[in-house]
Amino acid sequence: MKKSYVILVLLLALSLSSCSSNEAEKEPKMEDKAQTEVTTQTESNTSEESPTDMFTEEDGKLVSLDKESNILEVPALKTIINKEEKIIEIYPADENGEVSDDYYKFDFNSNTYEKYSFVTQMGKGYYYTGDLNTGELLKVEDMDNNDSTESMKQNGRYEKAAEKTKNEIEELKSYFETKYKMTMEDAIK
Repeated sequence: MKKSYVILVLLLALSLSSCSSNEAEKEPKMEDKAQTEVTTQTESNTSEESPTDMFTEEDGKLVSLDKESNILEVPALKTIINKEEKIIEIYPADENGEVSDDYYKFDFNSNTYEKYSFVTQMGKGYYYTGDLNTGELLKVEDMDNNDSTESMKQNGRYEKAAEKTKNEIEELKSYFETKYKMTMEDAIK
C-alpha cells in the first residue's frame, strides 16, 4: 500500500510539474510583457500624433519645415499656415531650410493660388495666378505686375506654363494631404 501511495504521489507531482511548465511556456515572461507594453504604447503615441504637432507657432502662424519632401526637385519645403487670413504658403528651401524667392500661395478667401517663380537666366520673375479648385491658370504677370498672359500666348509659352503650374499645384495639394494627414481646407479652419 505504501508503495502504491508513493507511486501515486510521484505521478501526481510529475503531472503537476508538467502542467506548470506548460503554463510557464504559455505565459510570457515579465520582460516580454514589459517590452510588449512599451511597444504598444510607443505605437499608439506615434499614431495619435496630431498633424498640427508637425508645426511650430511663429508670429501667430503655423510653420513646418520638411527636409524630406521629395517633390518639386528641391531638398526641402517650408509650409506656413495663416488661419486668420485663410492662406497657406509653401516655399521651396535648401537643405538648411533657407527659402528662395519662389513660393506658392493658396488663398482660400479668393479661392485662388499664386505661384511666384524667378527665372535666373532671364533675370525676371513671374506671378502665375489660377483657380484653386480646378488648378487652371488664369493669368501671368511679370515681376512689375504687368500682364504677360497675351504675350506668353503669342510666344507659345502659355500652354506649357499652364500645364506645369497646374501639375505643381496638384502635386503640392497631394503632398500636403499625405504629409499632414489633412486637406489644406481643413488646415485653415
